[in-house]
Amino acid sequence: MNRQTRAAVSAYLLAIAIYFALRFTGVLASCEWFMVVPTLVASIAAFTHRKRGGLLIPLALLASAAGDYGGAIDAFIPQVSCFAIAHILYICDLVPRCSISRRGVVGAIAYSLPLLGYLAFILMHSPSTEESIAVGVYGVIILTMGLSTIFRKRSKNRIWYILAASTFIFSDAVIVYTRFIDSLPHAGTIIMSTYYAAQGIFLTLHSLRDSVAD
Repeated sequence: MNRQTRAAVSAYLLAIAIYFALRFTGVLASCEWFMVVPTLVASIAAFTHRKRGGLLIPLALLASAAGDYGGAIDAFIPQVSCFAIAHILYICDLVPRCSISRRGVVGAIAYSLPLLGYLAFILMHSPSTEESIAVGVYGVIILTMGLSTIFRKRSKNRIWYILAASTFIFSDAVIVYTRFIDSLPHAGTIIMSTYYAAQGIFLTLHSLRDSVAD
């Protein structure tokens, strides 16, 4: 890991540490918008590496920061829309690095079935048609993002892309469960820690690229 990568990841981790410190001390209740800061820091850090890592992941992080703000003000549809844009940008970054293989198809089926089942379960409990459509479309988009990591060409970092996508999906799965099904103990901490972990992996992987083609 080079100096620039260490600096980017360190700045991101510091912003996350401040976020959780504010959260656990109760300060965040009056400044919920601070949840935007870590992802915004990640986006700025990724933009500094755009010549080698490409522009799509920095833009995805920026769209995610906008989604964080939507979550902070409890604007569910704008929040989902911004995250959908972020995942489309991740997909656009990942798809050129994909290749179809028999093993990949088997892995994709195994990956998809439980997620589609969970999505159907959530949609059965959605209270409105508008939210059902938003969640359904978003679910398909984030599943596509996950599949694009499954089909990623063999490389030393492939498993990390899969982990980033899966962690992101888990975070979103908890969000919709608590919104449509029931509350969970420490749900906010679970959601934000897994979300920041996923974004941090994407930031690190982007920072480690030697060229846009990696």
